Amino acid sequence: MYNNNTTKAPWERCILFMVAMLLSIAAYCKDSRFTFKNNKTETSFRFKMIENLIVIPVKVNEMELNLILDTGMRSIVLFGRHFEKKLETLDGTTVRLSGYGKKKNRPGKLSLGNDITIADVLGTEIGVVIMPNPDLFRQVGLNTIDGIIGYEI
Repeated sequence: MYNNNTTKAPWERCILFMVAMLLSIAAYCKDSRFTFKNNKTETSFRFKMIENLIVIPVKVNEMELNLILDTGMRSIVLFGRHFEKKLETLDGTTVRLSGYGKKKNRPGKLSLGNDITIADVLGTEIGVVIMPNPDLFRQVGLNTIDGIIGYEI
C-alpha cells in the first residue's frame, strides 16, 4: 500500500505520463492533417486486389502511385531510389525500417511536407519514408506496386 498523504498512486503517475506523451505527440504532428475536399463528409474509391493484397491508387504530390494497404504500419513507405529525386528529403537524416526482408533494420530517407490524395481525401504536411531498394515487390512479380500505406490515413 501507499501513503496517500506523501506520494501519488502508481496509476496517477501512469495517467500523467500518458497525458504528457499525448501532448508531445500532438505538438509534433499538429501540422499534418487529413480533410475531405469539397465539403464532403464521406467518400468511396475503387481499389484492386493483387495477390490477395489491397492496392489503393494514391497521389503523392501529384504522382499517381499504387500502394498496398497495410494496417500494421503507420506511415507511407515508397520503394525505389528514383523517389529521392521526385520528393525532397531531409539531408543527413536516416530512418530505420524493420519488418521486411532478411536484414533487421534497413535505412531509408525521410520526406516531410507532402500532399497525399486518395479520392476525396486530402492529407497535407504528411511524412513519407523512401527505401532505396525497389526489389521487395519485384521479387514476387508485383512490378506495379510503388509502396505501402499504413493506418495513418
